[in-house]
Amino acid sequence: MKKSLFAIAAVGAFAGAAQAQSSVTVYGILDVGFQGRTARMSGTEVPSAVKTNTTAFSGQGAESTSRLGFRGNEDLGGGTRAFFTAEFDLAPTDYNLSGNAQDGVFNRQTFVGLGQKGIGQAAIGTQYTPVHVAVARTDPGQANNMQGNLVYAVNSSTGATESTIPSYSVRYNNALTLQTDRISGFVLSAIYNNNNSNANNPATLQTVGNNQAYGLGLNFVWNKLNIDVATNQSRQQAISGSAVQTASGPSAAVRNSAVPNLLGNNVNWSQTYVGATYDFGIFTAYAQYISTNMTSNMLIIKHIFSATQAKLVFVAT
Repeated sequence: MKKSLFAIAAVGAFAGAAQAQSSVTVYGILDVGFQGRTARMSGTEVPSAVKTNTTAFSGQGAESTSRLGFRGNEDLGGGTRAFFTAEFDLAPTDYNLSGNAQDGVFNRQTFVGLGQKGIGQAAIGTQYTPVHVAVARTDPGQANNMQGNLVYAVNSSTGATESTIPSYSVRYNNALTLQTDRISGFVLSAIYNNNNSNANNPATLQTVGNNQAYGLGLNFVWNKLNIDVATNQSRQQAISGSAVQTASGPSAAVRNSAVPNLLGNNVNWSQTYVGATYDFGIFTAYAQYISTNMTSNMLIIKHIFSATQAKLVFVAT
């Protein structure tokens, strides 16, 4: 009896031959071009603002982050299927293909899972959070990298040095996701991340990081109406040597990057998103609301950051 490539992959091995019902899709985006930008900032040595003009054939990721992905699916019979996705960031104008100085590849999402028709699916790996999935469905720009989006943080390749706010976590590593099939218009999804490192001798030099996160999402579709409600909750604890590190949120560089998604140091991070779209025929309406709150899990300086934003956009179709 033939072994199934995807069934074996689901338990961590690769062997056997793919059956006729299997399929693998190769997909990707290359976003490159000529870029010119002007930046103004306050100067410390002269009273007037400092102006910088930059032009180069390095406008990669100005609209969408370049990527290369592989998506596989196999019907195992009886309504059961196995699937995987492996997607990596690309830097087409960098001498390192992925822009990684260690010659590695940036992991956007990589997971493997099983699904059952009429019930749902489960997957393990690096995956998008429920808030990001909801934003992608209800954002008029489809979560691209163009500047000016109040909800989705822009990418540093567009010339921005600060995002509007650290709006939400895009992906969690080491994550388990569960998602139901659509029932009466509803789809419920959940994600759980647990990546802990503990030591029993805190007096020695060591680095300990405890990361826990979870998220829930609910999507409803009725005719031309789409509604999404989602939340991400995370807690991070970092110890270096024998001392707990100072509480702080993710840096601006991390927030602007399309790939890393750090949870900050010793912080609790809560993110709530509500979005909706409706196709009126001649135009589509987009409504978005996001609230983010970051607090320290240490005894001092509890509040770090909080913000709430909302927008309503009409796009002609």
